[in-house]
Amino acid sequence: MMLSKDITTFQLKAARAGLGLSISDLHNLTGISRATITRIEKQPINEPPICSPITVYHLRQFFEAHGVVFESENKISLVSNN
Repeated sequence: MMLSKDITTFQLKAARAGLGLSISDLHNLTGISRATITRIEKQPINEPPICSPITVYHLRQFFEAHGVVFESENKISLVSNN
């Protein structure tokens, strides 16, 4: 597995929670397995997730398309898509 250094586990978990999505919801919307999402979210929160860089890329693309801004390490904001 490769380490993605551009985003932290906390940011991914916060983005999902900020959008009010369950792990099942995120799986259904992205096609990323529930097991992968769960494994990512159980990793140390202040570190980049240890998983495929393509998985992080797809998660980031999904969240950004839904108004999440990854500002800096361990910080996100939500922008209204109205």
